[in-house]
Amino acid sequence: MNGNQINGQLLRRYGLSSLPRYESAATRNMRDMAVAAVRENAMIALTGPVGAGKSTLLLDVKQVLGEEVIWVKVYNKNKEKVSIGHIMSAMLMEISSETPRRDQEARARQLVRNLGYTVVRGRKKVCVVIEEAHRLNFNVLRSLKELREEDFAGQTPLFSVMLIGHPELRAKVEARKEVYWRTQQMDLSESSGWMSYPERLSFLKTLFGEAITEGARSRIAHTRTTPLEMLWLVDQKMREGLEIGKNRIDEEMLIQTLGELKEAAGASISDISAVTGLGRGTVSQALNGKYPEKERAVRDALLGILNRRDAV
Repeated sequence: MNGNQINGQLLRRYGLSSLPRYESAATRNMRDMAVAAVRENAMIALTGPVGAGKSTLLLDVKQVLGEEVIWVKVYNKNKEKVSIGHIMSAMLMEISSETPRRDQEARARQLVRNLGYTVVRGRKKVCVVIEEAHRLNFNVLRSLKELREEDFAGQTPLFSVMLIGHPELRAKVEARKEVYWRTQQMDLSESSGWMSYPERLSFLKTLFGEAITEGARSRIAHTRTTPLEMLWLVDQKMREGLEIGKNRIDEEMLIQTLGELKEAAGASISDISAVTGLGRGTVSQALNGKYPEKERAVRDALLGILNRRDAV
């Protein structure tokens, strides 16, 4: 993972020539699992929220495998309209100079033959990559599974599939048991142990060093759970810091509103009420800025909820 989203000139104002690449045991393990899955012609569902690092992981896997694999990307942006015919055509365009047949049955036979020449005789791997896969039609997932299981000269499956999408992709895959039982799930979400609170602190420390104070790192890591979210916030605070003459992000620059803390903590009004002992109406008024003398109690409660969540 890296911080290429932040302007180099801005970084230099904070004493940073560039941002190093971040790699931890967790990121290496996930990359190695994905590499092994592609080599085994597996079907992979890579899921996670926006900014979790799915695209970065894919780039890492491609770098490791190099020319060992022919990567087939389905470029159709309207994923709801993608058919198995579109996928077969994309595969044929990558592995063959032949024009895809119009008839779908003929195209399937054409594809299996070309896959056989490429995979069995040419000893190349083929991986089909579909991003935004949570938008695919259910039947496409089933058809893709069936196509993958075609054989040539007794070898099957002939290629791997990497489905990349939001968390709802997992539910969509689970709804087709014949697909789910054959799919390797790789989830890049905090609930699965990806980018935990300590990992987020390490990420910020590795990339930004002393350009962010320890207290500020803690506040960022508490309220932003993905690399992209953290990088976006650091970028904003760096720009704000220059306007007020600072070249270091400190805690003072990261005071969140009660609404932001509530969203980060995933807490309900009832949760806050239980911690503070305040009535739900009082908590609601404090969150809306109508009960300023109770805001401190609500803020402390939300920070406590965040601390307990991240200590797990």
